[in-house]
Amino acid sequence: LLLTGRHLAVEPAASIGDLAPAVLAHNPRIILFSGHSFMGSLAFELDDGRIDLPPAAAFISQLSREAAPRLQCVFLNGCHTAALGHKLVEEMPWLCVICWCSITEDAAARAFATGFYDAVGDFIFNEEQIRIELAYWLGLKRMYDQGFRFGDPAT
Repeated sequence: LLLTGRHLAVEPAASIGDLAPAVLAHNPRIILFSGHSFMGSLAFELDDGRIDLPPAAAFISQLSREAAPRLQCVFLNGCHTAALGHKLVEEMPWLCVICWCSITEDAAARAFATGFYDAVGDFIFNEEQIRIELAYWLGLKRMYDQGFRFGDPAT
């Protein structure tokens, strides 16, 4: 999901090869990856339906300032995405990065994302600057209001 101002662009079941053309075509302000990760890599889909686990550098390299000059935030809405999030911030310290340091229930991830994007939508509707940090806190509020907490849901 790429937020490009007042417009959303969705790249369902995307491959890593779909990322660069989508970023160049839409020049997004926010990128949301919603899916799975394994051992520090985001899980992308190959043409034959198998999972591709490209190295973190392959993902990060496609988000350069030259490729996405308006990019403000990368939202990694998948379990155990903190290692990649830290690498993103190390390479691109101007970005806000939202990620998970544990596993999370799908419903909790959806609740957080809904609260976050409701806030982003309100900023856009009211023609205000998108305040990522406030949207983050409103995502947390939505998650907590629906009974979810941080951490491993099995504990």
